Amino acid sequence: MKSLSHETRREVYDQAGIVQKKRNNRYNIHHCIFKSDVRRGLVPRHFPINARENLIPLPIEVHNQLHKLVEETPAYRNNIECRIWLANMAYNGEIDLI
Repeated sequence: MKSLSHETRREVYDQAGIVQKKRNNRYNIHHCIFKSDVRRGLVPRHFPINARENLIPLPIEVHNQLHKLVEETPAYRNNIECRIWLANMAYNGEIDLI
């Protein structure tokens, strides 16, 4: 699988209106559907993991807490729809993960 390109990363930040400076990395790109989902067979083998539609910019602390929540909760880990809902709630500030 290809890694996330700088161009795609920049497009995601621009689309969200986030100014990303080299030394001011407060945000991280979150994959709603993980690469491990492809390996586990939850999505088709050629699913575009690094497509803009699968990426959401989140503050680093929120991103880390979201991953921790998903990894520690089997119901979320195995349910892509719930993870997409959680990611969108985190992006919109409607869920407090910090």
